[in-house]
Amino acid sequence: MPLEGVLGKILSVDLSRGLIGEERLPVGWYRDALGGLGVGMKYLLEDVGSQKPVLDDPIIVMTGPLTGNPLPGTSKACLISYRRDTSQLRLSTLKGRFPAYLKLAGFDGLVITGKAKEPVSLHLSQNHSKILDASPLWGKEVLTLDGDWKGNEEEGSILAIGPAGENGNPYADVISDRWVHGGAGMGRDFGLKRLKLVLVEPDSELARSSEERGIPSWMISYLQKHFKRTTSDEIRRSCLGCVKCCGRYDSQHDLFFLEEDIEKLQTLVPQWTSEYLLLFYRECLKKGLDPLGTAEPIARIGIGKDVSKTLESFITQPRKLQGDCIDTQSWEEAHLFLQGWYQDEVFGNVQAVPELIERENWAVVKNCLPVCERWNMSPEEMVFFLNQVTGSDYSQEDLFIIGETLTQEVMTFYHSLGYLPIDPQGIRFCGHRFPSLLRTGVGDYLAHRKWEKTGFPEKS
Repeated sequence: MPLEGVLGKILSVDLSRGLIGEERLPVGWYRDALGGLGVGMKYLLEDVGSQKPVLDDPIIVMTGPLTGNPLPGTSKACLISYRRDTSQLRLSTLKGRFPAYLKLAGFDGLVITGKAKEPVSLHLSQNHSKILDASPLWGKEVLTLDGDWKGNEEEGSILAIGPAGENGNPYADVISDRWVHGGAGMGRDFGLKRLKLVLVEPDSELARSSEERGIPSWMISYLQKHFKRTTSDEIRRSCLGCVKCCGRYDSQHDLFFLEEDIEKLQTLVPQWTSEYLLLFYRECLKKGLDPLGTAEPIARIGIGKDVSKTLESFITQPRKLQGDCIDTQSWEEAHLFLQGWYQDEVFGNVQAVPELIERENWAVVKNCLPVCERWNMSPEEMVFFLNQVTGSDYSQEDLFIIGETLTQEVMTFYHSLGYLPIDPQGIRFCGHRFPSLLRTGVGDYLAHRKWEKTGFPEKS
């Protein structure tokens, strides 16, 4: 049974040859893998496993069947980057307007391969996608590209890198709509392709086979249970179609930020004042750095009053520090990316390893749909929600199998890439990222997964 909201079409861009083309994906892929992380990895693994791989260091943006709906938490896409020369695989997500606009431009996904000779930008829409010269933009800070924060009336969303990505800094990120996305290192992958920015314009409507449902009563009930509208006079921002305004605008710093990000920064660098944290956060966005990834190494280097100059030096001369979970190509890094860095609060009260594994598989399903990590839906709620919106007939067991299968496939691929075995030192340094049950019971966890003691499935 086909899923509503799936177009079956992606846009392929070859920067080396300057070519753009549309590609049709098998309908069965969406049924078996849902979309997002599942379809994106299937697309990559199909090429890697072929006798003559054709993808040249691809960056894959893949939406899911819920993306593009005016429903909360669904403007999200999975972001995958694979570099064959360094055996580096990154898994992350995009939020904001970009994922929904990509679907509304007529595409389920975007695949970018090759490397441009000179800096370029992509302008994507259903009718006139093109590759443009971006040499005048190279070297510019991100917030100068994104325009004024009040420009919400302009139809379009920009995904861009700053000087950090251009210089290949390992903490470089991609920025969209003045939000941090992608995760540390993803901005460098864009920079290596000489890709400065991607602009997407929504110029179509999402095709649906059934009558327009709007927001049904069961959805309203869900919203009342899980979300609260802001009643403050503060300027807030949310992802497209969402009612939970996670972003708050600070007029003094001209900055939108996630309050939870500032809280995490305060935990990483408790010696910094709130004023200093906001200044640091904004300077990271301007230069295209991941604030959370950059905070600890910057703090160890020592940072003065001029945050901008300190970050400029950090960009041009990045420092490798023991214990950083960046480009270590380790089991810890692989597992953290796959599980969404365990952001979902449902991991906090896990009492047994089998329960942890179930919730991990559920986190992978959420990356396939994909939906906001703040969706603390029970499996029963999620199955009902998915079937209502897409006209499908999944069971709860179907989704668990999808999550388990994808977890095995991805970790097996990490194993084949030569990622380092599980290491107590790595767990210790990344300890705040993992649920306590995993940190204290790694052996039991691997036994339940039926994985090797190194932390990976069998390569076969």
